[in-house]
Amino acid sequence: MKDAVRETEDLRILAVALGMMGKTRDGAGMLREVIARATKHERPLLVALAQRDLAQLLSRDGDDAAAREMAQSARAALDRLGAKVEVAKLDAWLRDRAIPRTDDVTRRALPPAGMPQSPALHPPRTGP
Repeated sequence: MKDAVRETEDLRILAVALGMMGKTRDGAGMLREVIARATKHERPLLVALAQRDLAQLLSRDGDDAAAREMAQSARAALDRLGAKVEVAKLDAWLRDRAIPRTDDVTRRALPPAGMPQSPALHPPRTGP
């Protein structure tokens, strides 16, 4: 069984990498598979981490409602497990999602921190 659990963890890492490469649909599908496998193997921490990763992927893909719901499930599980640091990190991530960032000049929504911006949509400021 340990090999199956390790393979599931490896699949979680691969899914996150796919999401970072922009293959969000593939990554989300893999994370759902990780959640199913980790549940079967009775690994609640792995389930919660995969739920957190899926929430972040869904948010990156623009599905904020599903992302928030998945994040809340992950948070509840992490809290039950006593994973205080992971709960704090997830709470911070949820707070960041609650306040949309906007461009000071155009008032248009900006991508989440760390995401590239299109220069055409967000021209540089001029003047004071």
